[in-house]
This record gives sequence, C-alpha cells and structure tokens, in this order.
Amino acid sequence: MRLQTILFAVLSALLLSGRPAAARQREVKLDSIVNSIDLGMLEPLLKTGEISLVESYRSGRLRQVTIIGLINAAPDKVWQVLTDYNHYTRIFQSLANLEIVRQDGNDAVLAYELEVPGSNLEYTLVHHHTPRRRIDIRLADDEGDIQTGAWLWELVSRAGGKQTIVVYTLYTDVRESSWVIRRVLKTSPSIEQGLNVAAGLVTVRAVKKRAEGSSSAPAQTGRKSIELRSISNLIDVGKLTPFLARGDLALVESLPDDKLKQATVMALVEAPPATVWGVLTDYEHYTDFIPNVAEANVVKREGRDVVVAYEIEVPGSNVEYTRRDRLFPPDRIEAWLDDDEGDITRGAWRWQLVSTATGSRTILILTLYYDVAESSWVMRQFLKSNPTTEHGLNVASGQVAVEAMKKRAEKLAGKGS
Repeated sequence: MRLQTILFAVLSALLLSGRPAAARQREVKLDSIVNSIDLGMLEPLLKTGEISLVESYRSGRLRQVTIIGLINAAPDKVWQVLTDYNHYTRIFQSLANLEIVRQDGNDAVLAYELEVPGSNLEYTLVHHHTPRRRIDIRLADDEGDIQTGAWLWELVSRAGGKQTIVVYTLYTDVRESSWVIRRVLKTSPSIEQGLNVAAGLVTVRAVKKRAEGSSSAPAQTGRKSIELRSISNLIDVGKLTPFLARGDLALVESLPDDKLKQATVMALVEAPPATVWGVLTDYEHYTDFIPNVAEANVVKREGRDVVVAYEIEVPGSNVEYTRRDRLFPPDRIEAWLDDDEGDITRGAWRWQLVSTATGSRTILILTLYYDVAESSWVMRQFLKSNPTTEHGLNVASGQVAVEAMKKRAEKLAGKGS
C-alpha cells in the first residue's frame, strides 16, 4: 500500500534514462481553476503549506496537476521573479542553463537545459505573457527531449495587494521518458500524478523562496517524533467539496528546513461512510484491490488494534513491514509501524471519514508521513539537493491508497465499475 520505493525506482529511471526516443508532439490544453473556484476559501490551508489538485480522466490517466501556494509578496514582485529569465538558473536549482532565444512582444522563446544524472534534458518553450496576471507556456517545437507538456502560471492578489496566491497548472507526459516508466505505469498509473506533483511543488516553492527573499538556508530542525495534525483543525472539510468534485486534493506541510512535515490527501467518495469504513478495515482483501500489495496478513487483533504484516511489490526486491492500526469506529484509524525490523521504520498514518450533508457521500482523508530517505543511500544523496521530492512521493503514495479505497467503496455502493 505504500509505494514510495516504487516511485523512487521510477524517478531514478526517469533521471538516468537519458534522452527519450523521438515522438510526435501532442497538444495539451490546461483548464484554469482561478475563475471557477473561490481560492480565498483555501487560505487557512495555504498558511500552513502548498495545495495540490490532481485531476484525472475516468481511465485513471492524469489530466493535469495544479499547485497552489500563498506567497508573502505583492503580485508585481512575484511577476518579476517569474519573468526574470536572466536569473532562472539561480532560482531553479536543477536548471543547468537557460538561453533567451528571442523576445517578441508578449512572447519569450527560451531554450532550457535541465540538469539530471546521466544526460541533461534539452527543450525549448514559448512563454506567452498576460502582464502581471498569467503566463501560458507551451513547447516551441518537437525537437527537444520533452514532446508532450504544457504549463500555466496565474497570480491572484490577496491582503490588499500584500500577498499573492500563485496557481501553477501543469501536465508532462512522463511515459515519454523511458520504457521503464511506461511499464511501471501500466500497473501503477498514479506514479504519473506523483512525478507531476513533485515537479510542481519544487517549482512553486522555488518561486516563493525567491519572491519572499529567503536566500539563506534554514537551520536543520531534525525530527524526533511523528505527530500528525488533523486537517479538520484548520478548516471545515465540507467546504472543500467544490474542489474535491474536480479531483483529489492534497495539503503538503513542511518543516522550517524544507523537509516534509506531513501530507494530507482527500477524495470525494460516492458511497456512504459505513461502506467506506468496511473497505478500510477489510485487511484480508487488500491484495484484491490495492495495487502492488502482494501480501496483507492479519497477525493479531487486540481490542481496537489490528496488526497487519505487509509485503509490497517493487522492482528488484519486495518491501516488507508490519503496521498497527488502532480503530476508532466509525470514522477514524490511527496507524504506525509495529516494530523496527521491517524495511520501513519511520512512518505514521491517519484515516478520517467525513460524511457529506446528505450522508450518501464521504470525504475520505489520509494524513501521512513516511521517511523516504530510508529507501536507499542514493535517495538520501538525492534528497540533499532535491528535498521536495519527498513531498511528491508521500502525496503520490497517499493518493494510490485513497484512490484504491475510493474505487472499491464506489463499486460496492453500485456507483463505479
């Protein structure tokens, strides 16, 4: 059920695969959420972290990812950062080089070289400016290493012009990266969501840091314990229904040193809470409906506690660990690792169920933190320069679990296939 190890294997393949084979360029149309949803409603959450909205097609394939962040700077300052192409290599750590090919009116044609292990990626983008409001970005040609993608920046003024809600919508077809990615996506389609979310978070946080003038590296805080905070303490979850009707929502909270504090993934399930609860606690059948769960054996039941031994299918060597779930019927489960002998030793999870007004639908919430640095020495080295990757992997892992529970519950309720 926890797919961070798979995700890192895919991420490594993505970075080490070199230049992808040539493909026909496909047009991507992004759908702005700025004019259709009240972003001000999200401010209580944005004060604690970034929000991602993941929208998918009925087939499960990714449609687009939207990252929303609150920046303590005026829109003019944020716009200056977004259009300061001469200093992009200072703003974005993984950008090896940026050449301004030409600027013509509201269009800027930029040649990118993205630094990755093995062989850098090169591609050319057209940035179309709607001054101080939005930037539409598309591929300039089909000669680069990225063949399918689109990106959109939008700025919304808040607090009398002293703050800016930045909305970054994107889609990149990661299947084009390598055959390894295509193969893994057949069984784990949410990995595509995870990689797009990770890329979006890295980008938004870099712009926020630059606009707010946070130039010095924050002190290392360390983390002695894992204490998860309920999102219900921040906002009336029912108010998020308009967002959840579009797709899965995630709140990503960070520590002062930019390391992940916790991720919260939410989905609207077309089934009553009792049905969803039955799916969450049907441990013996997890292998039937959760991707990559090879084994889920109930070791023992002690009062409210259920101890389950998991084996997760990953490339190379499967991951094994034992988790203890404490049940608080009918709407909450607290979970943690039962021992330190498994392949995962630092993690915590919380499931929450919130009934909608009619009682026929459920807002399913999973809050989690998993230390992805435990995956391997390579991951630890990678996180030193790319700490936000941990954020994306936790979100993707949470979404895999939430989507599996959602589909199972809706099927049982006669609302899904």
